[in-house]
Amino acid sequence: MVSAQTSLGRGLSALLDIEAVSLVEAENSSIRTVNILDLSPGKYQPRQQFNDVLLEDLSQSIQKQGILQPLIVRPLKNHVTPYEIVAGERRWQAAKRAGLKEVPVLVKDLSDRQTLEVAITENVQRSDLNPIEEAEGYRRLMEDFSYTQEEVSSSVGKSRSHIANTVRLLMLPDEVKDFLQKGQLTAGHARTLIGLENSSALAQKIVEKKLSVRDAEKLASARKRPSKALKSQVPSEDVLYLQQVLTGILGTPVEITLDADAGEIRIPFSSLAKLDRLVSKLTSSVSDLN
Repeated sequence: MVSAQTSLGRGLSALLDIEAVSLVEAENSSIRTVNILDLSPGKYQPRQQFNDVLLEDLSQSIQKQGILQPLIVRPLKNHVTPYEIVAGERRWQAAKRAGLKEVPVLVKDLSDRQTLEVAITENVQRSDLNPIEEAEGYRRLMEDFSYTQEEVSSSVGKSRSHIANTVRLLMLPDEVKDFLQKGQLTAGHARTLIGLENSSALAQKIVEKKLSVRDAEKLASARKRPSKALKSQVPSEDVLYLQQVLTGILGTPVEITLDADAGEIRIPFSSLAKLDRLVSKLTSSVSDLN
């Protein structure tokens, strides 16, 4: 049988204390059948977009074969429905389309922190998230639950550099992020645009001309400042490492730009509450050094 680490990512098996389960394999008393109306979508669901065509395909498959893998849910108290979906919302949506009245579930008592981690890991391992949804999930783990990049990496089974590069995508303008969410740009395309003032226009050109990632890199390089300034804008391995360290500590993407012996550190925030948390983390880090 496939191990949970292989199919669900490092950390998820430890959280759930189970191996990868299917109804065909499972003889587990914690798996039960519940009314489909007793479930509600998870508030920590990182996935925001569901492809309607794929959802319909899954619905037809469920009509013929049923649900082969149970949904992971957690019990709710004082709520309209008794259970919240932790992983498997797409199967739930498709089951409703298929007209099912009941669905199989694996019930686990999970904290909010564990719920987000399970939801992200399950979606990442299935490659169900677009790059922005994935980045937002990692950001929430670091910002809302104080995960370090190393802890996120261990949890979802991705390298620390992958976590850092993915979170950096959140620094892009909304127009570029929209292309990513719609699948018109890949993460490789988008990374070439980070830090460029004209990134939205360049993204539009990449989409219209259907450029490869290599061609996008050439286009982006040509639009950067020439000569010495151009050379200084290419981050060295040391600078990339520092960016990863700071991103892990602060829980938000950090960008360092250098021009000869000077430069700047850019730390974006999306609300005053998040600014307060950043200031708290920075002052706490300074206190630890004293």
